[in-house]
Amino acid sequence: MRPVSCGSGAWLIAAVLSAGAFAASRPASLEDCEEEVRRTPAVADSYRCFATVAHRTNQWERVARRLEAILAIDPENQIARWFLARFEADQGRDRAEQLYRTAIEALAATGRRRDETEARLDFSFFLALRGRLDEADAEISRAEDLAEGAGDPVLLGKVRTNQAWQAYRRADYGRGEVLLRRVEADLFPAGPVQARSTWLSAMGAICWAMGRYQEARQHYQEQAELLHQTGDLFGEASARSNISLATAPLLEAANEQRGKVIDELNETALAVARAGGNRSVEAKSHLLLGQSPL
Repeated sequence: MRPVSCGSGAWLIAAVLSAGAFAASRPASLEDCEEEVRRTPAVADSYRCFATVAHRTNQWERVARRLEAILAIDPENQIARWFLARFEADQGRDRAEQLYRTAIEALAATGRRRDETEARLDFSFFLALRGRLDEADAEISRAEDLAEGAGDPVLLGKVRTNQAWQAYRRADYGRGEVLLRRVEADLFPAGPVQARSTWLSAMGAICWAMGRYQEARQHYQEQAELLHQTGDLFGEASARSNISLATAPLLEAANEQRGKVIDELNETALAVARAGGNRSVEAKSHLLLGQSPL
């Protein structure tokens, strides 16, 4: 069970952030995803199938080529462009920015408000992780207007979670927790996996920054288990890396087992990151293992 409050405590610098998990369905192959797109080419969930396969099987380049092929045939397919932007962002490529901007502008012009909202939230994460917080705020503000107009509590919950991340990045932890608590009941226990994962990651970061390491670890553990159940190795790697960072302050510095425990957690995160193609967590795990005194 998630704790009622994170309380207060000391500042800690941000760790690895998970961009989120994807749908819990288990497509067998990229060919299955292509069949979904053929059946419903204008529905975002069809393209989430590609994301699911990429996160579970580390087939990032193959997925990107499939989406590029779709865009070559239909350059006006903005859903495919949006998801290609997500993949490029997950791989840390600057190209994602123009893909996002083009897709969002077209989605707005054609009145696809829900897709526009989700794309703006994705883009806000991309901007925020590059330190462009004011630009990220502008995207979230527009998404908020759209979500409020839609009257969808889950969609608005996603907006509030992104606002909480922004509060965290500005060290306004109390506001971040308030925002998350406001939408907790809308997302748990049955909301979309991606929304729950992002909420858990945000609450974990806020509790961690406030010095409540046990609570932070619980949130990250819940996130890791959720993503493990859905097979999202990419997202699970981030959660497991954060478990390691939240665990370290809980162990006595003089405890001779401390280094062994932390190394084992980092080795687990590294293995999952390699399997899921999460390069940032892979690099971070190598760094932490290299700093180990053992």
